[in-house]
Amino acid sequence: MRSVLSDKESLLSVLPTKIEEYLQRSGWTQVKRQEDLAALWVRTDDASGRELKVIVPLDLELGDYASRVADVLRVLEALEKRSAQEVFRAMKGVGEQSDEFEIAIERDDIVGGLIPLSVGAKAFRGARDIFVAAAAAEHEPQAVHPSTLSAMAQEAMRHTFLSQTREGSYVINIVSKVPSQPQPPLPNLGLEDDKWEPVQRKVFKRVAIALEAVRQAATEDTTDAFASRITVGVSWNLCQAVTRFAGGRHFRRVSFTPKWASDVPRPTDIPERIIFYPKMITAVRAGAQVLREIRPIPDFNLVGKVVELKSRSDQEHEGTAVVEGFIDATSLRRVSMELRGEEHTRAVQAYETKEEVLCVGTLYSGVQTHRLITVKVFKFAHR
Repeated sequence: MRSVLSDKESLLSVLPTKIEEYLQRSGWTQVKRQEDLAALWVRTDDASGRELKVIVPLDLELGDYASRVADVLRVLEALEKRSAQEVFRAMKGVGEQSDEFEIAIERDDIVGGLIPLSVGAKAFRGARDIFVAAAAAEHEPQAVHPSTLSAMAQEAMRHTFLSQTREGSYVINIVSKVPSQPQPPLPNLGLEDDKWEPVQRKVFKRVAIALEAVRQAATEDTTDAFASRITVGVSWNLCQAVTRFAGGRHFRRVSFTPKWASDVPRPTDIPERIIFYPKMITAVRAGAQVLREIRPIPDFNLVGKVVELKSRSDQEHEGTAVVEGFIDATSLRRVSMELRGEEHTRAVQAYETKEEVLCVGTLYSGVQTHRLITVKVFKFAHR
């Protein structure tokens, strides 16, 4: 097959806007621009620390347009450690608008892009299970998710695909097609929020947030490290999925890298890369066992006073409230919960007035941490 680097017709088919959008999504920064001629983009190579530069031609009528596009592809080929043909396909498809999640598995027994069949099979199953767990947690966080997905989770998974794998250790790429314009909300899918966001984007964000929470829990030597993060998506299902990427003495690390479609506003406070090493995987296995043994109490009624509030910096009227109350006849405990909208406003008022509140939700009790998940009722107890 003829290389794209020498295929002038193919090189001329790539618009300057596609090249620049691809560079922007990939972490490059424009530093100089001469309209209708060329633009200079730079980026630091994470592996070597070197500053890389590419010149993007801006006019298709330039005599050396194809040659300049080929130069850009050569730099990206070396940086991303995949063929120029793969970079070219990704660049051409930028306008289709998709979120992507790269999962790079590094093992000593991966040679020339070949992965042992049994290891690869577990990895692909792990990739699927991670997204299923995140979709379930976005609907309702739980320590252990049931095998049946909610309507919201099914809708998200319907838009999620596996794209072509590539070398560079062994890389699995998950793609989610994201609509660039708001669409009418689907019934009972949780899309009724004032701030529109595609359900598939919500799930991709949940994957990143929950994986980072698992990573943080794996670095903490506490009994409740995993249980205390159920509200952000940590579950037995997710932990089990992460462990499928590791195994045996050949495993070195697995990294998860989200890449966001540009037409939908880029999410904030999302890690650029989440990495797990062998010792961390051991902690994740132990955390999964802890989560497996947690038994939630549904429709639990908690009466108490708001003793602590933590508001989110990026969202108004949203944050964590801690209510001190009895979880049985003799146990006075602090129970945290996530609140938004009127319930969050009510919590602020209750904190200021010291009035008791009534909360109803699913109670998870760890050794030290107690959380009320999926809060159905939050009101003043004596009004």
